[in-house]
Amino acid sequence: MRSIRFFLFIIAVLLIQVMDGQPKPLIDSLLPLFKTTPKDTNHVKWGLKLSQETMYSNTKLAKEYCSEALTIAKEKKWDKGIANCYHIIGYIYLMEGNTSEALIQTQEALKIRKKNNDIGGMARSYGNLGTIYNYMSQYPKALEYQLKSLKLNEEVKNDQGIAACLSNIGNIYSNLKKPLQSLDYQMKALEMNKKLQIPRGIAGSLMNVGNSYLDLSSADLKTLHISHAERMKKVYAYKYESLGRWLQTGEVGGIVIAYQNMGDLYTSTKIADSALSYYKKALDIYESAGEQVGAANIMARIGGIYYLLLSDNKNAEQLLVKSLAIAQKTGGLELERDASKVLSDVYREMNNPSKALLHYTNHIKIRDSLMNEESAKKIVQQQMQYEFAKILVADSLKLLEEKRVSVIKLNQQKTVSYFAIFAVISLIIVVFLVFRNLRATKKISAVIFEKKKEVEIQKHLVEEKNKEIIDSINYAKRLQDAAIPSPEYFQSLLPNSFIYYNPKDIVAGDFYWVYQLKEKNKLLVAAADCTGHGVPGALVSIVCLNALNRCVEEFKLSDPSKILDKTTEIIQQSFRLEENDVKDGMDIALALLDFEKNEGTFSGANNPLWILSNGILNEIKGDSQPVGKQYKPQPFTQHTFKFKKDDLLILFTDGYADQFGGPDGKKLKSRSFKEQIAHYSTAKSSEVRQNIEEVFVKWKGSHEQVDDVLIIGIRL
Repeated sequence: MRSIRFFLFIIAVLLIQVMDGQPKPLIDSLLPLFKTTPKDTNHVKWGLKLSQETMYSNTKLAKEYCSEALTIAKEKKWDKGIANCYHIIGYIYLMEGNTSEALIQTQEALKIRKKNNDIGGMARSYGNLGTIYNYMSQYPKALEYQLKSLKLNEEVKNDQGIAACLSNIGNIYSNLKKPLQSLDYQMKALEMNKKLQIPRGIAGSLMNVGNSYLDLSSADLKTLHISHAERMKKVYAYKYESLGRWLQTGEVGGIVIAYQNMGDLYTSTKIADSALSYYKKALDIYESAGEQVGAANIMARIGGIYYLLLSDNKNAEQLLVKSLAIAQKTGGLELERDASKVLSDVYREMNNPSKALLHYTNHIKIRDSLMNEESAKKIVQQQMQYEFAKILVADSLKLLEEKRVSVIKLNQQKTVSYFAIFAVISLIIVVFLVFRNLRATKKISAVIFEKKKEVEIQKHLVEEKNKEIIDSINYAKRLQDAAIPSPEYFQSLLPNSFIYYNPKDIVAGDFYWVYQLKEKNKLLVAAADCTGHGVPGALVSIVCLNALNRCVEEFKLSDPSKILDKTTEIIQQSFRLEENDVKDGMDIALALLDFEKNEGTFSGANNPLWILSNGILNEIKGDSQPVGKQYKPQPFTQHTFKFKKDDLLILFTDGYADQFGGPDGKKLKSRSFKEQIAHYSTAKSSEVRQNIEEVFVKWKGSHEQVDDVLIIGIRL
């Protein structure tokens, strides 16, 4: 779990570079300037500085400031300002744990800086990409981008940027379990920060040096000629000095990491009370700032203390479950691996074998995935050594032949005896080298063969597990298909309708629903999007689908708003049995169609209803709340509408508009979807569906599908 302990400190260090190292004013003095400055480049600068000031306490507000600055920068066509906005927005997404969006924003900044040959800006972008990949445990890429950043910073003689790169490279080596290399880079960074007299840089480097000393193995201590006691003395000295300096700066980002590091230190020495005290200070800061990744890290640490040092399984379980959920959401594989292992141990002691097995299986899956990557790297390295040995043997044999010819010639000369002795000695040396390298080659070949066998065995096990998982998912799909109305049944009730249903995975969180009331001329139709996709989404969809059916069959409801109110109550009751605070539910568009009166009623949870009539698209918006767990639920609003023959009703989920693609890799968006639908006001339902599918496939291209897609069209 220590693999991302430097995460926010890296952000704090790199932020030094974002706005040319200028000191950050206070928020109170920035706000009036931002609000009163004309909408020009100065307004953009104030917005950027205000965003930097607020990002540690309120990432949402910081994003709003930066987004406004970005709009003005684009209007003024100020490339430097646009790039800086993308850069900071990328930082904010990284702090929130949204690595995919962080990559997109940072790459946008890099693209602009490359176009303008902004060397310093490119260095900052490369550094940020390295930071993102380091968090994602993609260490080769992280190191590649940090080295690119270092080279450019050296080119423009940016000592502050060089110090940050040295520190970040040290952090990558720490994650690669190479503490000696990490210590070397961190000491260089500390020396440079002291030379530059940068308070936050010195504080951060002191912290990292202390961490590197703590990571040293017994072999490393022998290399450095220091004892364990001397090592721990250095660790305490560096970390306490770092904490003191961070408190002097008053910078929240550094202070929270210093608290976290002190917690790590006391955890390693099994002093539970002190560790918990520092961890809880750090957790308070992360949670008040809405920083999920940092909070998840601390929760996992505290959970480990409750389990390992205090034998408090209940508190350990609650914290580890929350930490694991965030790790799975943000893609933190190492945190997910470690949290799953400890959680499995907790459930085993709580006598809950099913959950213990579930989490242990997840731990093994992620562990093996990470190990397979490492094994593949080792095999490549050994193959290179093997090829090198073969070259060395060939060179030795060639040298042997050359020496033999040389001896024959020398025998014809008067000084043959002296040269013969020299040649014989040379031959002995060459023969010795040849046989030694041949033996080394055989050993390397044997190692490679064994490693390949290990990989083949692992591959076979993974394939077997994958087959079992796929078979289980396919069975789940059959169950879900049985619960959802068939397309044929839907068509029998609404002959001129179409359904475009494209799940992201084998099973889906999206589903459609149709129900014919006792009055034969009345139908309920819905398009729903449950929390998540894949297997988790499918499980939630079954609960939600069952709730809708109960509303009609058991509670005799037909008004869409009352159905959604009752469905919210049923879903909350269904998940209330869980010990954790489950926030699952769904977004939905639900319409009741009365074909006798040619009128309908509609209620929506975050999703609208579109009515296309005579080429004009009218939108009825749903309420801005989901069906399910929510903070302050309000009764759903019910809308009435009239329709006439040949009108086209569209109900849909958000997967279509949210798909990334096109030439710039951006979202399709609702506006494009509306314009597309408007062109088909009088077309046949089959033509509309075909166009929807063709546009989606072309737009997505080679990009990964991001969510389930569901669109229902009803020609009245």
